[in-house]
Amino acid sequence: MIIVDNASTDDSLAQVEALQNLPFQLQIVRNASNRGFGAACNQGATLVISEYLLFLNPDTRLFEDSLIKPIDFMLQPNNSGIAFVVFD
Repeated sequence: MIIVDNASTDDSLAQVEALQNLPFQLQIVRNASNRGFGAACNQGATLVISEYLLFLNPDTRLFEDSLIKPIDFMLQPNNSGIAFVVFD
C-alpha cells in the first residue's frame, strides 16, 4: 500500500504510522505541500509494481467487503481486457 500525504495538518498520518502488524507493506510518501489529489495519485502510481491500482479519495469510507465486488470482476478471465472499474 502506498499513501501519498499532501502535507496534511490533521493527525491522520500519525494514526497510520501507529498501525502495527499490517498484513502488507506500507510505503508513505510525504509531500512538503499539497500538490492536489490528481498529482498525488500520479506520484503514487509511479511507485506501484502490483497488478491492480486503487485510487481513494480522502473522504472515502471502506467497509469490510467494499473491494470484493470489483476484485471479483477483474479476476474473471473474460474481463482481462478491461483497464479500470468504477463501482458506486
